[in-house]
Amino acid sequence: MPILFNVLHWISGLTLISLSFYCLRKASNKLGFHLCLFLFLLSIWSLCAALTYNVSSLELKINLVRMRHVGISMIPISLLYLIRCFAGYKPLPLYAKISLLIIPCVSILTIISPYHEYFLNHYEMRNIFGTNLLTFANGPLFFFHNITGRVIVLWALALLVAGIKGQGYIQRRYSWILFFSILIPFAIDAFAVGLSPTFRYLQVVPVFLTFSAGCFCYIILKGEVLEIIPVARGLILDSISDIYLSLDQNNKLVDFNACARSNLSLDDLSYGKNLSDLPFNKFISHIIAAIEDNKPNSEFFLNYKTYKEYFTISIEDILGVNNTFAGRIIIIKNITGQKNYEIQLTQMAEIRTKFISVMAHDLIGNVASHTLLVESLMDHPSVQEDEDLKASLSLLLDSSQNVTKFVEGLLHWSKDSLEKLQPKRTQIDLYHLIDEAILYLSPISMQKDIGYTLNIQKNTSAKIDINMIQTVVRNLISNAIKYSPPNGNIHIAAIMDANLVTVTISDEGPGVNETEMNQFLSRFHMKSYKGGLGLTLCRDFVHLHKGEIKAQNKTPNGAVFSFALPVA
Repeated sequence: MPILFNVLHWISGLTLISLSFYCLRKASNKLGFHLCLFLFLLSIWSLCAALTYNVSSLELKINLVRMRHVGISMIPISLLYLIRCFAGYKPLPLYAKISLLIIPCVSILTIISPYHEYFLNHYEMRNIFGTNLLTFANGPLFFFHNITGRVIVLWALALLVAGIKGQGYIQRRYSWILFFSILIPFAIDAFAVGLSPTFRYLQVVPVFLTFSAGCFCYIILKGEVLEIIPVARGLILDSISDIYLSLDQNNKLVDFNACARSNLSLDDLSYGKNLSDLPFNKFISHIIAAIEDNKPNSEFFLNYKTYKEYFTISIEDILGVNNTFAGRIIIIKNITGQKNYEIQLTQMAEIRTKFISVMAHDLIGNVASHTLLVESLMDHPSVQEDEDLKASLSLLLDSSQNVTKFVEGLLHWSKDSLEKLQPKRTQIDLYHLIDEAILYLSPISMQKDIGYTLNIQKNTSAKIDINMIQTVVRNLISNAIKYSPPNGNIHIAAIMDANLVTVTISDEGPGVNETEMNQFLSRFHMKSYKGGLGLTLCRDFVHLHKGEIKAQNKTPNGAVFSFALPVA
């Protein structure tokens, strides 16, 4: 029988070595690797020290350091585990650290103490109480008197507290497993010794210790305890202003942050519960709906008495080994500010469009009256006899008709803007478009003797809405004429590459001050640089083409307006 039970020591010890070696190869982080290495080396040392071969009696005997010290050697690992359970997401206070450090220190002193054999042989409780008194209690009393036994009891009690007060569902679950795997075998061993000295050879402890070590290896492998440093992880999660939830493959709550705790009314008892088992909450119902509808990204809003709050739900699946589904991460973000800003921008755009529409109606009436007056003057006999006057009135009539077309374009734009205007793209030669704009504005440029410098290739073209871009070019050239000095020069260039065509119009005027430039670059500003609503239209038309418009000053004087459009 003694040989049989000592063989069990070898089997359990070798099993423990195999488990620790396997975890050593599979450890996914540095901390897990070093802990597995520590366990592996101690397993070999404990097995070699615990088992010796006696040639004279052909019997395997237990040496000073018995197999139960394999369990004691795991106490430093359990120390980190307990810190994870107790600390949660906050650092341990100093007194707690000192209390936990006492356990491994005492265990190490027990193993290396030269008086260990003395304690085992001379201070058993059966020598105090006698063989006939409290025989059944001899084993437990001896066990508690032993320094090793005290350490094991402290360890078991710590695991018991961790099982009750652990930070979360996972920590409590493994604490209970380790508690029973440690306490039960030592209790069996102690009571067996008390019942009969024969049972001193019944060493069931190593088998249970092997199971306990396997639990530690499994926890390290799974990464549920040591994968992420809990303090840093907790600080990061709690600093997030969004709601964070982590679910396992069965939609049970594994983790959450402080924001989720306050908004979803969660507590420590919520760990391990299914979403449907949590107290009713508007957030929970939307999360369940998003999961059931398989919507990884969705929006919802909550109605209150005087306001609304808007939220987005983002669901990201977690994949485990072999890409198997392991759980979900859910983030709920409050987008009320962004949503209100978008609503305000939409309202501002509608107000601006309506304002332009009303103004255009008023302008077109005045321009029409002006056109009729010019036409009537041209029909007057005195005008027919004066060729110079007739030519001037003809230019005035052309200008009035052009203004009418421009205002009609405003009306068309304001109408289509309210109906979500989209560009009607066709392939247009920009050289001809710019040439027509110069010809269109020639009556104004001739009055100031403005000259033009063109740097445009004749085959420069893009797929654009001709009405919109024609309005942009005319407005920018008109603005350049307006602020150029007499006898000035306007430079117009068009550069084309594989994806974009860029048109640049520069003048020799006073330039643009910083305030006016910021107003021009602000997409939703109701006014713009000295160009009235014309430049506002330019900006919007370019943006409708997915393009970009810029304004800057040039040295020594003048302003440069440029816009870039996609070729196709």
